Amino acid sequence: MNLKRYRDAAVVLRALALPFGFLRVSMQEDPSKLTSPADKLMVRFITPIQFAAATLARGVRGYISDYVYLVDVKKDNADLAAENARLEARVRELEHLEAENRRLRALLEVRKRNVTADVVNLTGINDVPGPETFLSASPAPLTEPTATFSNGNYRPGIVRANLAIVPLSDDGSLFLYNNRGQLNVAVDVVGYLVEGRPDSSTEGRIIPLEAPFRSFDTRDAEFNSVKLGAGFWEDWSFDAFAGSVEIDGEPVGAQSSLFGNLTATEFVRQSPTEATSNFLTLNPAYPDGGYPVAPSNSHLNFTENLDVANAAIVRYGSKGGDDYMVSAFNQWGATHYLLDVSAVILD
Repeated sequence: MNLKRYRDAAVVLRALALPFGFLRVSMQEDPSKLTSPADKLMVRFITPIQFAAATLARGVRGYISDYVYLVDVKKDNADLAAENARLEARVRELEHLEAENRRLRALLEVRKRNVTADVVNLTGINDVPGPETFLSASPAPLTEPTATFSNGNYRPGIVRANLAIVPLSDDGSLFLYNNRGQLNVAVDVVGYLVEGRPDSSTEGRIIPLEAPFRSFDTRDAEFNSVKLGAGFWEDWSFDAFAGSVEIDGEPVGAQSSLFGNLTATEFVRQSPTEATSNFLTLNPAYPDGGYPVAPSNSHLNFTENLDVANAAIVRYGSKGGDDYMVSAFNQWGATHYLLDVSAVILD
């Protein structure tokens, strides 16, 4: 016979009955009428027990309240952080749209300023099966007999960008001619030429350097010998360079842009098993934290085992109090790149 089991059951029953005993005694209107020694003992200790229980309950309630409060605040903080991140992303998107709107408004205004030619970056995308071809840009439509020049040459499977100055028609149009097969083309307008400006005006004037200046080369230890990775932006300051440009010992003054030769080299793919093409862009620096996911324009297009160079006009942007900042973007894989500046454009 298992006496321990019955003993434990008796202890549990007594423990469960004890609160009811205290309750019965505390509800007695005249404690003097209690005759049981157990009831008299309960009367003696009921007040300090009630006080201790009330104190314990207040303490436990305080801890529970603090815990619930902290849990609620933590959840609120997480919700606020998520909403803040969403709003910041939306702000960046709106800033990018605002910049694009300013660019488009500027292009519309350009047509009113005696523009004679556009400076464009022409990218030929010959990524479908087909023949080798070339692209011509002109102020009037071309046909095969009249297309005697090219602004870009493209073998099958290649994507290549080339900077070109294209005269415009009287209504401000330019025309593209593809010699053979099918060719997709991206046209990025980076500048324009105007006529009729007064001799006293310096805006837009090009000041060539005495010799090209290598502003950076990411392969060099001076620039940490680190390639620009996939989907990353990188900022460059030209403040010291801009301040050093002089004519006869006199600073040339405020500058809007630089003109140079941009080169990509030692590109490696992102996945060892998947070949990919890539593009690199230099744009005016975006405000702090305002990078778009990817820019809509490019200066260089390239693949593995191919060093590619292209002339580039890059406008400065303002960031962190520096008015001569440029942001570089690499789309896929990782690549080294370098920039040789040949001239500056006055503001």
